[in-house]
Amino acid sequence: MMASVSEDCQIKLWNIKNAKDSSSLIEPVATLRGHTAPILSITGPKMHTNESDEALARLIFTAGMDGAIKVWSIPDFPKDDKYPQTDGRNFCVGSWSDGTGEPYWNLASHPFLPLLLAVKASSKVQIWDCKAIHDKARDYDQGDLEKCKESFDKCDRPLKELELEVSGKKPSPVCCTWIPTDNNMLAIGYDSSHVAFFSHSGAGKLEHFALLEEQGSPITCIVAHDL
Repeated sequence: MMASVSEDCQIKLWNIKNAKDSSSLIEPVATLRGHTAPILSITGPKMHTNESDEALARLIFTAGMDGAIKVWSIPDFPKDDKYPQTDGRNFCVGSWSDGTGEPYWNLASHPFLPLLLAVKASSKVQIWDCKAIHDKARDYDQGDLEKCKESFDKCDRPLKELELEVSGKKPSPVCCTWIPTDNNMLAIGYDSSHVAFFSHSGAGKLEHFALLEEQGSPITCIVAHDL
């Protein structure tokens, strides 16, 4: 299963097993709705889960221009059903927002810990605690709408917020990633051509350095390799 987000505020789920050859035209098997503005980022839990944690593997996180992070549980569709029915359910199991309404540019799930990294249009970098939503996901029953409503997770405060200051100015973060070789380290790319390293276990900045500074180009995407 593959999930995609777009500027029409929708999340679409695709069964890539339906692609038989290069001429196959794949249609989405479901559309999830809940955002009120273009969605700019999506991520899923990268934690190594076992069979008992299949519920965690079904979770995806989305965010964008409406300033909200939404948590979804991917429906369990019949394997051979190309056009399954969702019965009007949107499968949103959580909605997080700090109340500022500022857009989120990028999200990144921690590879091992129940943490979500998010960067906003302001100078703030946020870390959200996913433990509660993970616990609720294990009890989430897609066939029981009332229980789904009861287990809906709302949060209005991130676990931690970080900022970078360079020459007296606070640049805006654009992209983010966790460092897979260090559980405590994360990297943020900024519109000021800087990449900064932080530690989520402490409040201080570890190190930052400038890239493409001569051209003044913002860092639009970063990827951390585990080498």
